[in-house]
Amino acid sequence: MAWIENNRAALGDHSARADIVTSFTIPNCTQGNIRGLVEVPRADAYPAGTPNIFFTDCSVEPDGPPTSDVDAIIKGFASQTELPLDF
Repeated sequence: MAWIENNRAALGDHSARADIVTSFTIPNCTQGNIRGLVEVPRADAYPAGTPNIFFTDCSVEPDGPPTSDVDAIIKGFASQTELPLDF
């Protein structure tokens, strides 16, 4: 919500940056609660052995801070990632 509030005027008057897209991903917590929002880069690959990211146990304590958008979901965080238009 803060991102929308902070960028609402620029979106409305069309002065927002047009060379990027801001992507938000939010985990579907099967247990626990979303840990918060983190700004992270896009994952370059979906790591082998990665659990099903569509169902996240957000009650599990992460082993460290998220390093990518995929890692954020696995660890129970919502993520914000800026992507180039030519992604």
